[in-house]
Amino acid sequence: MKNIFIMGAFFNTDQQDINAYSYIADIFKTNFENINITQPIDIENYRNNFIKENPNADIQSVNKAMVDYDLHKIKQADLLFCDVSNKSTGVGIELGVAKENNINIVFCAKQNSKISNMVYGAFPDKTVYFYSCLEDLKNYIKSLKF
Repeated sequence: MKNIFIMGAFFNTDQQDINAYSYIADIFKTNFENINITQPIDIENYRNNFIKENPNADIQSVNKAMVDYDLHKIKQADLLFCDVSNKSTGVGIELGVAKENNINIVFCAKQNSKISNMVYGAFPDKTVYFYSCLEDLKNYIKSLKF
């Protein structure tokens, strides 16, 4: 079973982008067999469950539990699929963990995005696939070999 971790900083763009995680996960599920997908909603669900199970936990404990879970899931991944259309410190940290653990990374971004210099500098051997619309992104994902 392949573990795929889908990530990116969609939260600061329009609503269509927020829904892109589920869209991307569905593309992987439809076109590849024997995969397990982790996406941001899974991390958020973990956080919410942690709060329910630990109602007296302070915000630092909640956030630490969520980050620990997030980084654990990255370390389990065979492939990290990352949209780098928007700059994000959190995405940078996650990419660093993936690089440190030799996780295969695939980058994509919306056309005309200004990609962080850290992405290009830290991953000089990687290219960023620029997509014009979600249908274009779908065709790219379907073409992946991993």
